[in-house]
Amino acid sequence: MLKNKSRYICSSCEFVTLGYLGKCPNCDSWNSFIIDESEQNSKTKNLNQVSFSDSFNPTQFDLNATHLDEPESRVTTGFNNLDNVLGGGLVQGSVVLLAGEPGIGKSTLLLQLADNIAKTQNVTYISGEESLKQISLRAKRLNIQAVNLKVLALQNLEEIFNYLNNLNPQIVIIDSIQTIFTNMLSSTPGSIGQVRESANLIIKYAKAKNITVILIGHVTKDGIVAGPKVLEHAVDVVLQFESYNLNNLRVIKSIKNRFGPTSDLVLFSMKTNGLNEVTSPSKFLLHHRFSANNLEMPAGSVITATGRGANSLLMEVQALATQTFCPNPKRVVNGFDYNRMLQIIAVLEKHVGLNLSKYDVYVNIVGGLDITDTTGDLGVALSIASSYLNQAIAPMAITLGEIGLTGEIRPNFDLSKCLKEAIALGITKAVLPNIQEVNNQELNHQYPQISISHAKNVKSAFNIIFNQSK
Repeated sequence: MLKNKSRYICSSCEFVTLGYLGKCPNCDSWNSFIIDESEQNSKTKNLNQVSFSDSFNPTQFDLNATHLDEPESRVTTGFNNLDNVLGGGLVQGSVVLLAGEPGIGKSTLLLQLADNIAKTQNVTYISGEESLKQISLRAKRLNIQAVNLKVLALQNLEEIFNYLNNLNPQIVIIDSIQTIFTNMLSSTPGSIGQVRESANLIIKYAKAKNITVILIGHVTKDGIVAGPKVLEHAVDVVLQFESYNLNNLRVIKSIKNRFGPTSDLVLFSMKTNGLNEVTSPSKFLLHHRFSANNLEMPAGSVITATGRGANSLLMEVQALATQTFCPNPKRVVNGFDYNRMLQIIAVLEKHVGLNLSKYDVYVNIVGGLDITDTTGDLGVALSIASSYLNQAIAPMAITLGEIGLTGEIRPNFDLSKCLKEAIALGITKAVLPNIQEVNNQELNHQYPQISISHAKNVKSAFNIIFNQSK
């Protein structure tokens, strides 16, 4: 009698093989193969037969149909900036995955969110990690009103569906997907098979019933979502919940969003009464610059921006250039791409004449955040030059632009939204890329509150900011 051969599946990319491999040939991950429980269990064949609705019938697609003109139904979370990250709120029938490290505050945030939504919608909060007593203790600390909010402490997916059919909620929160299991598989909760199949059934249920589901997901030590990669592909929205040490700062980034931009972020501050949304992230990150005691900033500090989604986020770049006698000077960076910093240093040496080959260079984005685009190139370059020359830059000046290898400065973002944010914070001077003359004059006329200088290349920006003759 022939034995059933086991299949092995890569936990990172879902690559399948009949034998165990140390390294995945598809994604190059090491020690990522585990036994595919779904193939071992004969009950798995019933998974694809599960149906929650018979209403999925073919429909003729017509761009002129009146129902296509109706805006999608969205539910506000009670946090304005979080709604912006989601593209305007939670879309009805969508599945959102919120991933973060243990203890960062995922359960606290979603319990507050459930309380906000429950004022107008029926919400069901399902906890597979905590008892009702533990949830009650957190709810009292957060002053949860519990209007239209139902709480369940369950892990079995079949029992969860039975309760949901009776409760008919509009919003369902599951904490967490790694604790949920289905009877159709014999493997333990949290295994790759259970996470994958449970998530697939939950997504199918959400689409059939047209309800919004928010899943809490764990992350690995590398900071990526734990479980099969198909989990991220299957959901509609993936939000990354991160922690920084500055004033108990929490950041939610949009990694994937089928209904909005993926470059926005929202800041929260952890307090004793829960997570409080930071309504003005730029002002929060730059508050020390606007105090009466900091009218003059030290050398090596400059304000720049990152063009994230619908809004621009202003932040401070600090650099330190110190002379060294070592043959290989140090290059250290936090919050900015290391290779891009090396490129900027090379441009400063070639086109500005700074002898940085004999200097250690340290660059840091204040607040623990990061600049993922090239908007802050000019800010990084001028902060390094400021420290090198030991000459401070005006505290109320902002510098924006992408630097090319030939030293030119190019716009790669919406200058208007950056200027609006800068003006709101009281910034009086800006150094921007030199675009077409008509556009330059239009910007100057549109924003008279701020003195705008246009730089064609790094050398001209260097002369403008340090008041040197061209």
